[in-house]
Amino acid sequence: MFKKNDNSLLAHKGFLTFICWFIAIMGILGGIIMLAESEDLAIPALIDLILIPLIARIIYISGILKLNFYCDVKLIRNKLYDLDNDNLESFFKETTTTSQTKATTQQEKFSQLKESMSCEDWQAFFKMVNSQSNATTQSQNEEVKTDNK
Repeated sequence: MFKKNDNSLLAHKGFLTFICWFIAIMGILGGIIMLAESEDLAIPALIDLILIPLIARIIYISGILKLNFYCDVKLIRNKLYDLDNDNLESFFKETTTTSQTKATTQQEKFSQLKESMSCEDWQAFFKMVNSQSNATTQSQNEEVKTDNK
């Protein structure tokens, strides 16, 4: 029902990616050419080498944020019409995979740490954490009291 509309969103994502890579590569090549041509252009060339790829990255991030907003609107629309979200999966598939990988890595590190520490070590660790959090809470409460006076 909305496939044509959703496909345009995917096309915009591909176009945004292409344009941002093109801008970044042209900025780097322009900076290298300026460095090779003349020593007088060294500072502008370094600015080109640094700023143009940075600006391309900022454009990409802002564009992806805008496209993700549109994707969220489409997900809500699909939920209202009881449609599947298979054609929009590319927008949230990468994020889910990355977060799952991070969670798995953190779980593995935690299990390795747990195996390496004895029960007494854990008790000492939790006492230390509790004492630090209590000290932080007390200092924050004292700051609030002094601010209120």
